[in-house]
Amino acid sequence: MSLLALALLLPSSVLALTVSPPRQTVTVAPGETAELPLYVINEERVPVVIKGEVDAFRIDQESGTAMFGQPDRAKTWIIPREKKVVLQPGESASLTFDVRIPEGALPGAHYMGVFASAAAGEGNVGAKARIGSLVFLHVAGEVHEEARIVDVSTKQFIVKENTAEVYIRVENLGDIHIIPEGTVTLIGEETQTPINVSQEKVLADHAHTMAVPVPLELRHIGKQKARVAVTYGVTQQQLFEEVTFYYVPLWLRFAAGGIFLLLVIGASIFFTRK
Repeated sequence: MSLLALALLLPSSVLALTVSPPRQTVTVAPGETAELPLYVINEERVPVVIKGEVDAFRIDQESGTAMFGQPDRAKTWIIPREKKVVLQPGESASLTFDVRIPEGALPGAHYMGVFASAAAGEGNVGAKARIGSLVFLHVAGEVHEEARIVDVSTKQFIVKENTAEVYIRVENLGDIHIIPEGTVTLIGEETQTPINVSQEKVLADHAHTMAVPVPLELRHIGKQKARVAVTYGVTQQQLFEEVTFYYVPLWLRFAAGGIFLLLVIGASIFFTRK
């Protein structure tokens, strides 16, 4: 997930702000506190007034983007320390967000955003905007890890190219995010193709589809079965599934078509001469 800048609130020019870090991970035990920093640089030619804001997000299953404005009690656990800060052109400042986990909070993950909400300074007409940092907030304690493979399929049942795209959809049923890993192996082969090399997270109560390009060679022509092995979580739990497809290269189709056409022409000539 990348740094997120939200939509403009007014139709004039965008305020040029830079924030860091783009994302943060913090683990806090119930009853304990922590701090989240957000470093802001004003790259505008006018002063801007910034204040801290907190929001919760979830990942849209179709687009894969973060959707803010979600209900989450953890929004009340993260409090901006500064009421407002005035930044002159080229000036920078650090906003601080205090994280206070209440006693009795259940272990698990919460997906938040801490923002610098900015508007042009007094006497200047300009846009309002907010830009911030994604926060993966973990309440410490014993968490529940559980996942399942929802679907395994190939882009085409009859694969024409020399690569079979195997799609693996993993659903996270636990209360903390996981990073699925593992391999896809053609039955009878030793070569293994790794899964999720980019280390994408599957958030709690979310599902994520991973595409795995499995290379094919001449010896693979015909029916193939691929075995999917997925490992996830601190305890390295494993999931297994299989998918069947046929590898029929495009050139083989053309060759078969050409041979069939020659046979038809030959038969036609033969019966014509009779």
